[in-house]
Amino acid sequence: MQPLKRSLLACLALLCAPVVFAWDEVPLSPPVENRAAFNQSAPAVATDGTNYLVVWQDDRGSIWKESIFGSLLGPDGKVLDPAPIAIDVPTGGNAPAAFTARAVWTGDAYLVGWQTFPRDNPAARSFRYVRLDREGHTLGPARVIPDAAQVWGLASAGGRTLVIFTNNFTKSIVFGQLLGDQGEPLGGRFAFMHGRYDWGASVASNGESFYVVWSRDGASPNTQIIGAPVSLEGQIGAERVLAEKASAFPVVASNGTTYLAVYPGDGTAIITEELDGSGASLKRIVHTDGIGAYEERGLGAYGRGYALLAASSAQTLRAFLLDEQGELTGSLPVAATALSGVTLAANARGTVAAWNDATVQGVAAVTGNDIYSDLLDADPGRQLISTSAPRQSMLRIAGDGTGFLSAWIEGRDRAELRIGRISAGGRPLDGEGIVVATGVEQPPALTFDGANYVLAWIAPGEHCTVRVMRISPAGALLDGPSGRTALDGCAISVGLGANGHESLLAWSTSVPTGEPFPEKRVTLQVVRVRQNGTIDDAPRDVPSDRLRALDLSIGWSNDTWLLAWTSYFDFQDCGPCDPPLTFYDIQAARLTGELALIDAEPIRLTDSGFERAPSVGANGDDFLVAWASGGDYYNLHNLFASRIPRRGDPAEVTPLGRGAAPSVVALEGDYFIAFDDGPLYLLDYQRGSLQAFSMGDNGPQHDVRLAVANGKLTAAYLREASEPQYKYVDRAFLRFFGSLRRSRAVRK
Repeated sequence: MQPLKRSLLACLALLCAPVVFAWDEVPLSPPVENRAAFNQSAPAVATDGTNYLVVWQDDRGSIWKESIFGSLLGPDGKVLDPAPIAIDVPTGGNAPAAFTARAVWTGDAYLVGWQTFPRDNPAARSFRYVRLDREGHTLGPARVIPDAAQVWGLASAGGRTLVIFTNNFTKSIVFGQLLGDQGEPLGGRFAFMHGRYDWGASVASNGESFYVVWSRDGASPNTQIIGAPVSLEGQIGAERVLAEKASAFPVVASNGTTYLAVYPGDGTAIITEELDGSGASLKRIVHTDGIGAYEERGLGAYGRGYALLAASSAQTLRAFLLDEQGELTGSLPVAATALSGVTLAANARGTVAAWNDATVQGVAAVTGNDIYSDLLDADPGRQLISTSAPRQSMLRIAGDGTGFLSAWIEGRDRAELRIGRISAGGRPLDGEGIVVATGVEQPPALTFDGANYVLAWIAPGEHCTVRVMRISPAGALLDGPSGRTALDGCAISVGLGANGHESLLAWSTSVPTGEPFPEKRVTLQVVRVRQNGTIDDAPRDVPSDRLRALDLSIGWSNDTWLLAWTSYFDFQDCGPCDPPLTFYDIQAARLTGELALIDAEPIRLTDSGFERAPSVGANGDDFLVAWASGGDYYNLHNLFASRIPRRGDPAEVTPLGRGAAPSVVALEGDYFIAFDDGPLYLLDYQRGSLQAFSMGDNGPQHDVRLAVANGKLTAAYLREASEPQYKYVDRAFLRFFGSLRRSRAVRK
């Protein structure tokens, strides 16, 4: 029976077809505390007089999905709750960006704001802000200040908050906006006098007024430092040039009475200037020794004076103590280096510093900077506050008839390839998993050969060899802790399939030919891996006519192997395009059990240019290949499938409707396809029945994989886990499908 098109599926009531139901979700492994994935940056810190709130920009969900997180610290500077506060976590593929957090205590609540802009119009920047109570709960809806290209600082006094921002990047002007005690705008924005380009501002309050300092690029090559007072009613006082020539942005703070401005002078000198409420200079000190030239500075009250937190280009972090007039009185030890984003907040009990620093982790973990904090005192001891469970990715799963083995990449200090067994009842058997390799950057491959599981991966480094390991159903590593080498070359993708008594291992390598626009630069090869672990000495070539072969997927039916892959090529002759357009299509090849090619040329299933991620299912009679397609590489939102016989031409390509990342398996002669389209769906290909089996209530779900054991289906998938123990990172979960039942669900 030919599968139904999605247009017909919408009209089919599913009560006439049996579908399976899914058991409760099971986590693949328990969470542990770890550095958050991807990049954390741009911290800000505020205090309510007792506790502290640190906020920052956080990319833990995706490098394309910036969010704002926060953490509450107690009077001793220690984190009060290990679960961070998710202040703004965008949802949806085109959610606005959120970056560069700011925070201030307004007298009865924290005001936290961040930059944001639409994905399709990055120039339309605005400042979005919310109020939080002492426990971090949101008070009321978010508000927006439009046309705010960069917000430099917040300060609060007398129930008023002053927001200082610049409007754009071509003709930058410093603006102020007053907010009331509930965060409501008080009047319109007001502009400070401006030169050719004004930016790099800082603002503070002494409890009775505000003072703003900023950089100005004048007509000469020199950058001036400008300062001006602002009343609680928003009246700008006399502006004054604090320095005619400076090399970086200024900062300003108040000890509750006067102000202290700190800015770089000429060369390596650092200048401190005490100011009264009107901005008049009380004392100006040029520090040529003791402090030195630091590129990042944070300034805050410390006792009756100030603490200057400074980070150099060598990422050395220092904390200098200044009296109320700016005289250097000493320093405090800080057990850290810092990359950027140094910031301070002080109350009567102490001063907390926060900053971001780089960490060294594997490429596949895609980690960058972390947020640290420290209560400045004689006992240095930074603490990591941007934490989460380790991010999991590149998930694979296979069944042995009674249970399952999963493989995945876990982002800890390095990207670790881990494996873990799961019982047929859905119980993980290996805790946090067994580490078999580190630094792995490409997806592994996994299958069951009838006796043992077989795992293949590409080793990290310049040689990028293919490694193979057999794992028994009892969890024994049969080829040692690091496996054996199958290819002593440089692979870019691997795939595995099995026929019950041996496995087929495939890999692709990129072979430069030296030609400007080569027609063939890819080598695609296969070898057999026996159940005893021996590997064919001579790999067999599989024809491919493109630049690269990726996403290798393999199936076995009766006497035939089918290998499908994404072919990758650059279309150079495209007129004005720069860089050249990259296209992807789906190809396949059939081989006999002895690896003789059945097809002299690749089977081309598609040729439109934006197809990826084929998945092969095999039911013993033929094969089903499903893949995703779309308008471009980043929007693969339609599914297609084609049935391929063991001999002869493939069937016509069938559209399946919306979806991405399909996974195909055969069960009792029937094909099942799992995919994501918001929720996760399971499609019975022959019957045309469709069921959503995971609704994504706790985060978006993607990269689903199907496996069969004991005559039942299991789905493994990733989702952005919002539960406190995971903290908004991608984690792997399982759902086990039970007996058949009828469903009335119809998907439009």
